[in-house]
Amino acid sequence: MAGPGGLIGGSGQGVGGGTGLHPFDTGLNRPQRTLVRQHVIAQLAPLLKSSGGKGYVNRVTALPRPLRNLSKEDLAEVVNELEGQVPSILVALGGKTYERVGERGTEVVALLEVEIYALSSHQRSFIAGRLEQDAIATGAVSADPGVETMLEHIEERLIGQTVGPATTWEFIPRTEDEVATSPDLTMWSQSYVVHLTRDINVDRDVADVVTTVEVKGTPDGLPVSNAPLTDTVTELEVPAP
Repeated sequence: MAGPGGLIGGSGQGVGGGTGLHPFDTGLNRPQRTLVRQHVIAQLAPLLKSSGGKGYVNRVTALPRPLRNLSKEDLAEVVNELEGQVPSILVALGGKTYERVGERGTEVVALLEVEIYALSSHQRSFIAGRLEQDAIATGAVSADPGVETMLEHIEERLIGQTVGPATTWEFIPRTEDEVATSPDLTMWSQSYVVHLTRDINVDRDVADVVTTVEVKGTPDGLPVSNAPLTDTVTELEVPAP
């Protein structure tokens, strides 16, 4: 069972808002995970009925974890927390693997897993209504069109798209599969991966900034004993904070 706050998270609104209190080496105002989650939800938001367009989804929201090895208790909690707001789309970020790039060990590419879930509770049948569009859905754009329509619309909004901050590459699809089918709910998932660039700044905690360089020496070609001592001071350009 889920811990405090339930299994289903917030709406993900306010993508990257504010300046952020914590500095990051990426220069972004939020952690990469946070921004990717928020941007994915925003990318799928036009499918919402409340978007003002031709949406049919009641809710697009976040999960704190992927729904792997989903138990009957977990499924019941999802149904309970949605409070009838189905069809819905849920977004969860999974694990991340790393690969070194370049000559420095601080330059890596991270491969982040993204899981998307499409949910329908259409009561007509497990096929017509739950998976395929029934007669009502073919005549009303806001009606539940079934999971297969949702999955294809999700693909169209994510595959090959750069969804997130400048450090994020295109979304690559991996798998699509059934998660759960019960009298109350049908749930399918799509799995994606997205590359994140990481360039770690090992000097972030250095407080002193070098602004000048002073060099003492003798002119070339003269004996050290006879040459006058020279003192050269060079002003360095300090990058903006």
